[in-house]
Amino acid sequence: MSLSIFYTPDGHRRFAEEERISIASSYRTGVNVLVEEIIEPTIGRFSIKRMDIFCLSNRNLFNRDTGELDDWLSVGIEMLNGVVERCSRFANVKTVGNFLDKNISVIHSPESPTVRFFIGNSIEDTEDIEPVDLFIRSGGQLRLSGAPRALLGDNTELCSIPTLHPRIRFDEICKVLDVYGSRYFRHSDNNPSRSV
Repeated sequence: MSLSIFYTPDGHRRFAEEERISIASSYRTGVNVLVEEIIEPTIGRFSIKRMDIFCLSNRNLFNRDTGELDDWLSVGIEMLNGVVERCSRFANVKTVGNFLDKNISVIHSPESPTVRFFIGNSIEDTEDIEPVDLFIRSGGQLRLSGAPRALLGDNTELCSIPTLHPRIRFDEICKVLDVYGSRYFRHSDNNPSRSV
């Protein structure tokens, strides 16, 4: 069975403070971690039909400190095309939300998994948003933070990873998916074995 995952990369500000680096440097580190430790290896190892990444809510646009938001926007926009190019080698890539003048859609192949970047979304959004199987948030907290409520279905599993996003590694994602798989994809006569 293929999984749909929503991932919120949280903890950039705390990482910047702990490492005594700029928030822009923290975001740059976070973007590389996102592709190299989360998106690419997770899609490569597990049966993922869709992986959604939460980048920026409409709430962030109004509530964040202007300097931090400017840092996020400059780094985010600068690196978005690079991330899209890297991910489009193995997945269909789309952006969802109203932040960009025109959302991106790059099709690798119709059978490929899809990676969607949520940029400029509201908690009330429902268009093109389906519930996910697994909602993962790094940074030790578990809240929507402006992500669309429609992502949470009756059977969505919620998971918080304590590691700040820029420090997260693939093995932590593996543990979450292994636990999820062992919980929901057991052997039985009525429920044939399925791999996550």
